Amino acid sequence: MEKLFLSILALTFVFAACKKDDKKSNLEILTSNTWGVSDIYIEKDGAVVLDYYSTMQSCEKDNSYTFNKNYTITSYEGVSKCDASVKDTATDGSWVLTNNETVFVIKDSKILPIAGDRAMNIQSLDNNTLKLTKDTSINYPGIGLISGTVHANFIKK
Repeated sequence: MEKLFLSILALTFVFAACKKDDKKSNLEILTSNTWGVSDIYIEKDGAVVLDYYSTMQSCEKDNSYTFNKNYTITSYEGVSKCDASVKDTATDGSWVLTNNETVFVIKDSKILPIAGDRAMNIQSLDNNTLKLTKDTSINYPGIGLISGTVHANFIKK
């Protein structure tokens, strides 16, 4: 009886040790979802100095994006289009993860209102939300130079 108990106990440890880690990497989460922008704003000293998302047209807000495994970005026009001549899907730049998958770099894309390559810190990422931040200064039309932290938030579509 004691041998049976020890055998069962040993098998329990073997199976527990072989259990697969279910935590997905940031790369796996990013590439397994289609994302939509849910909020973009610039904050300085705890106050929102520019709510960029509220200035976007509804035809921009319903667009979605896939971060492909080949590091390209596919953009999808939503139901409402700003320009009827624009294709429903298009390649919109590229992306890469750096710094141990904690920095998300978007290149040559129109997703965010920041010029050039955008290296943004991943503040949080799960299967439903992606939250990015970047300290920056931008020259915004009609306002001028704005310095602060850009917050770009995405939700799973």
